[in-house]
Amino acid sequence: MEKYCEFIKKWIEENRGIAFGDIDENANLFENQYLDSLSVFGLIMDIEDDFGIKFTPEDLTSENAATVKGLASIAASK
Repeated sequence: MEKYCEFIKKWIEENRGIAFGDIDENANLFENQYLDSLSVFGLIMDIEDDFGIKFTPEDLTSENAATVKGLASIAASK
């Protein structure tokens, strides 16, 4: 799961300009402005492409998908 957390945090750093060390893995991605409604699609597509997985609509609407750790956990379960 750690490789997914690292990937997500690096993606946020590179695409949203938030320092890697400032990203709280347990914080809400939207409330903390790590992602917005457009960037979330880019992140999901890049995770799917880089790791060869597919998220379901249920995965992305679950409460777990709202944090780095939660999203990484979903990705790791694929």
